[in-house]
Amino acid sequence: MMTVRQLAISVLLLSVLAAALTGCGGGSGTGVRSGSVGVYVTDDFSQQFSQVVFTLYRIEVGREGDANSFHTVFEESGGLALDVRALSNIAQFLSVGAVPEGVYNRARITVADQIQVTDASGTPQTLLLDAGVGTPLPSGQLQIEFPIQLTVAASGNTTLVVDFDLPSFSFINGVVRPALRHLREDQLGNRQRLAEIEGVITELTSSGFTLRLRSGRLVSVETTSQTVITAEDSSTPTLAVGQRVEVEGTVNMATMTITATCVQIEDLDNTTELKEVKGVVVQLGEGQFTLRLKRARDFTLLNPELVITYNSQTRWKSEEGQPASPNLLQVGMEVEVKGVVQTQGVLQAHLIELEIED
Repeated sequence: MMTVRQLAISVLLLSVLAAALTGCGGGSGTGVRSGSVGVYVTDDFSQQFSQVVFTLYRIEVGREGDANSFHTVFEESGGLALDVRALSNIAQFLSVGAVPEGVYNRARITVADQIQVTDASGTPQTLLLDAGVGTPLPSGQLQIEFPIQLTVAASGNTTLVVDFDLPSFSFINGVVRPALRHLREDQLGNRQRLAEIEGVITELTSSGFTLRLRSGRLVSVETTSQTVITAEDSSTPTLAVGQRVEVEGTVNMATMTITATCVQIEDLDNTTELKEVKGVVVQLGEGQFTLRLKRARDFTLLNPELVITYNSQTRWKSEEGQPASPNLLQVGMEVEVKGVVQTQGVLQAHLIELEIED
């Protein structure tokens, strides 16, 4: 028996096993008032698998029997792969969307029709999802619809939590039958509300900056004296309008504000199409290591593990922006890698960032 994850959609996206959806005041310009919707995901504990990777493409909310009522609150055309097993105590913010004010009773999520898992013995495998629980779509995707109870007001914040209910997952005729359910925000318990997002700075403020996400929506980011600011190209890390940055921090669901723990200024001069992955090192080799994935964007996964190769041109740094080197790499260390796909399952690293424990 598999366990299930939680997904939440809110003005922010919060957990790999829970998603939250939030609305706040604003006009649409068409006479229909709308609210902002953020997306969160979170997870429940699984005994059978140490890793369960879903690839998310889209989350929508609407009303039963009205196909035209569905509005997209999260979308990643190339797919966002997330290890929901790693988020058992986390609500992970994904994005911010906007929907007209009103009451919504259905949600549908588009995922890859297969998941990548690693069992307790460390053996990775790929499992098919039961197409009978949803609507098969082209390109190996599956759309799953489930009931919710969500009211979006134009003058307030609303949170939708979608639960990938792992304890209710089951194997039926050799395929995995997932179970999704809607959770209220007060059912998130003591899960941390975390954000790990990318965007472009549109405005500097007295407390931080405004960030435009890939969806085009804006979120407020606050920086403090504890915020670590680094630059990929090792230049002096000074924030400025127009920079593309990656932000990690905590989310205030009431105000939909992110308090940054880390801000990394990305290298816009790099014209190569780089893929970004994050995970835990499980094996070391000569000029390479194996990464058990926790997160990957625009990346088609056929295995929950990825081989990372590096050479003399690969840049190494710590999460705090300090120079690093391959001899600091250890099994069990969490790393973030940007690189180019060489073959399926192999990524040539341009930049490797190590999370070095104090």
